[in-house]
Amino acid sequence: MADTQLILNEIKQMKEQLAEIVKAMPKRKAPRRFKPPKRDDVHKYAKERGREDMADRFYDYYEASEWHDKDGKEVKNWKGRFISWEGRNTKPQHTDTRSIWE
Repeated sequence: MADTQLILNEIKQMKEQLAEIVKAMPKRKAPRRFKPPKRDDVHKYAKERGREDMADRFYDYYEASEWHDKDGKEVKNWKGRFISWEGRNTKPQHTDTRSIWE
């Protein structure tokens, strides 16, 4: 009986120590939920990057897909996505199709 009481007391002490350890651990931050930008935010960012021509098309595409990419994954960083679009939709440097020799 005394051995049982001794074991129970040790278990109680261990539980208390564990509770203190858990309390001292840093709290995990809840993952940030993506908040879709407003159309005006996209226009402002596009203007900063000199690509106002892409703002509406970009916004409409992601708004229609509820801010998910082509694989169905939620967009986490819309500005990064905009930069990717920018790379795929570069404007040609020269719009004049005439030869320089003409």
